[in-house]
Amino acid sequence: MLDFEQHTVATAPEKSKEILQKVEKNYGFIPNLLANLAEAPTVMETYVTMAGINDRSSLNETERQLVLLTVSRYHECHYCMAAHSSLAAMKQVPEEVILALRKDLPISDEKLEILHQTTLNLVENRGWLDQKHLDKFLSVGYSKAQLLEILPLIAIKTLSNYANHLMTTPLDDAFKEQSWDTPA
Repeated sequence: MLDFEQHTVATAPEKSKEILQKVEKNYGFIPNLLANLAEAPTVMETYVTMAGINDRSSLNETERQLVLLTVSRYHECHYCMAAHSSLAAMKQVPEEVILALRKDLPISDEKLEILHQTTLNLVENRGWLDQKHLDKFLSVGYSKAQLLEILPLIAIKTLSNYANHLMTTPLDDAFKEQSWDTPA
């Protein structure tokens, strides 16, 4: 495995410094994922830019975190499961939803469960969505636009999940309470 440096503002490549400064100002620390991604400034910029754009989606915070956790669990990304479980809790995503996603259990809210199943179906089938999932998705009130809005969430989470696998990103202290391992 390659050894990736956890960059600080001082050690990062010049093109990563400004982004790291903004992240540190906004969060009070630099998450290890971004400290490692700073090695490749365009990758870090892609991740941060896409995250900002996804925050403007018509999907609400709970729905966005649900998609991000669904993808992270599918990819067995320990770092992102812990980080997004922590972020979801901070953003008032219902605990029942977070626990269901972490334990691969059904979500009692039908609309959220259908979003979860649709996301999972898209990931498992590399973007091909069967008619059954499409019909259910639309029948609970989601729109065709929202179906498309799932895709950049899948993309950003796939990017960070794969990066964390390559970089063996250590878990930040801020996320340790929500650490997660692939169930046996």
